[in-house]
Amino acid sequence: NALNLGLKKSKSDVVILLDADTLVEKNSLLNIVQPFIEKQVGAVTAAVKVISTNKILTWFEQVEYATFYGWNFACNKINAIPVTSPFAAFRRSALDSIGGFRGETAVEDHDLCMHLKKKGYIVRMMPEAVASTHMPETLKGWVKQRMRWRYGILQVLREHKDLFLNRKHAAFGYFIFPTQVYWYLHSVIYLPLVSYFILGDYFKYFALKGDFISFEVAKYFFNWFTLFGMAD
Repeated sequence: NALNLGLKKSKSDVVILLDADTLVEKNSLLNIVQPFIEKQVGAVTAAVKVISTNKILTWFEQVEYATFYGWNFACNKINAIPVTSPFAAFRRSALDSIGGFRGETAVEDHDLCMHLKKKGYIVRMMPEAVASTHMPETLKGWVKQRMRWRYGILQVLREHKDLFLNRKHAAFGYFIFPTQVYWYLHSVIYLPLVSYFILGDYFKYFALKGDFISFEVAKYFFNWFTLFGMAD
């Protein structure tokens, strides 16, 4: 594929990947290669921000990405980063050791981290390497992206199930990988369950009494989908 062709043509010891919809901030190229001073570092991921637009969906995605990279920052402290970003650097010899870009899953960045981990390499995060990326601005685009991510993560979890509670990989095997399994199951179960409660209570307390739409109905749904409901 194109990535492996680029890798073959490259002569550098470090290969940097950048998504087409991602912009690199000043000095980030210099900063992202610094962790390679450690010989066991096989990849370095950057901190990525969402480019804000006038679409409300991107506001939520900004919070989501800030939370995710906060999590990555914590994982960096225990050598257990599970996924790279749209802006990442790889040691060429590390990529060669796992057969280059494999293209076996829908979330290749996640898959690469797992293969590098099995080969004994460390994946680092460099907070001083910063990039900004575009995210879906429509619900249709967002759903398509999340369905691809969900399918890809399932592929990765199945392919690398031997990492689960694997003593050899310490924090990654005992904490990070089990956490990913939990959150995947949580995402599959949580949405249908919450939808059941939301619609069930709506029919029970409003619709069956003839109150299909009113101020109280609007307040009910508002409380479900905002922080105000937690304080109510």
